[in-house]
Order: sequence, then C-alpha cells, then structure tokens
Amino acid sequence: MNAKLPNGRFVIPTPQADGRYVGTDVSTYREDQLNINGDHQFGGASWLSSKFFYSDAPQFIALPEASVPGADRKQKNQLVSIQFVHAFSSHTINESRAGYSFILQDTFGRQPLRDVDLGISRANAAAYPGLGMIRFGPPSTGALIIGNAGTSVDLRNTALSFTFADTLSMSRGKHEIRTGAGAVFYRDTLTTNNNRRGQITFQNFNSFLIGIANSSLIGDGINTRRMRLEDYSFFLQDDWAFSSRLTFNL
Repeated sequence: MNAKLPNGRFVIPTPQADGRYVGTDVSTYREDQLNINGDHQFGGASWLSSKFFYSDAPQFIALPEASVPGADRKQKNQLVSIQFVHAFSSHTINESRAGYSFILQDTFGRQPLRDVDLGISRANAAAYPGLGMIRFGPPSTGALIIGNAGTSVDLRNTALSFTFADTLSMSRGKHEIRTGAGAVFYRDTLTTNNNRRGQITFQNFNSFLIGIANSSLIGDGINTRRMRLEDYSFFLQDDWAFSSRLTFNL
C-alpha cells in the first residue's frame, strides 16, 4: 500500500499468505485522582462535612473493534458531596445533603489519514475529517478494519446528576420518628457519529486491490440524544416502643 502514516508505517501492511495480518501495538492507560475531605463544627449544635473527588483517566485503545490506527479516550469524573447537620435540641436533629456527580467519556479515532489521501470523495469531509471505515472481509471473520469503525469511536457521553435530600429525626416519648424527602435530577447527553464518515466493505484484500466493493453506506441525521429524568422520594418512619419487650417499626 502506497499511503503511509506520518511515522513512516504503512496504512495497510502486506498480508500473509492466508490473507491475514499480524501485528502488535500497545494500549495505554493512566489515571490521576484527587480526593479532598473537610469537616467543621459550628459551636456544639451544627456540623458541616464536605467531600470532593476528581479523576482524569486518558486512554489509548490500540485496536477498537480490530480497527487501526486506534482511538483515544478521555475519561473524567467529578463528585461533590455536602452534608449539614443541625441539632435544634437533644430530641430534634435535622440532616441536609446535596451532591453533584459528573462523568465524561469521549472516544475519538486518530486521524493520520484523510479520505482524499486515498482518492475518496465524501460530501461531509469538511465537517467530519479523517478516514471512514474500510473493512477487508466479512464482519464474522474478524477482518482487518482501517479508519473510524463501529460504535466504539466518535462517541461522547456526558452524565450529570444533582441530589438534594433532607431528613428530620425526632424523639417524642416512646416514639422515634424520622421523616424526609429527596430529589435527584439526571442529565445524560449522548453523541455518536456512527457511519457519519461512511464505510466500505470488501470481500477480501484482492477485491480491495481491484476496487470491487461488497457494500458501502453513509449515515446522517440527528446524532445527539438528551435524556432527562427526575426522581422524587418521601418517607415517614416511626419506631414505637410499645413496651420493653415489643417495638413496632412503622
């Protein structure tokens, strides 16, 4: 194959006698984490507790779905939790909690080669540069793929959640009463460009050399889904010490 990557390696290596390719590459993963906890007491009746967590985990996937030259993946997580407890009296305590969670995963194929470098013309090449998927052999054979392949690349998912909850605990005679409410708001945004760069499938390497394709397709349309969900809850609990030998949990 005449086309080469910037590092001098061939885009498509010469196949072995059985038409298969053998090669190795290294997938890499690294994760950096930060965790901060803080607690503070206001006098003798109020307590504040806070937690913060952050992680950054970049990854290189050498063969996503048997595709070369691989894909990069960004992975980030953030978590914030705040708890405030206030004792109105020795018999009445209130606990308030708030939380925030953020998860990002962004996977994108490396683009050392463009369609035009191989003589392929694509209408949306300016908006989605790089190389579409080129497969040598049926999918069931585990055939070699070059370009951006399948659903594991060109995928971005952002998940957010906000949590609010409050619990009131009261002791009244033989009753230990707890009541509270909570709400969780979920925000999930998924973007995928599957087949937006197109794909071409050849029966084998010889069919590729003479330009006879089995099939080709390109996808377009709305590529982003925004999912929203709210979860509300409420509870009331009474532990009633009816006698020294019998307690009702209501």
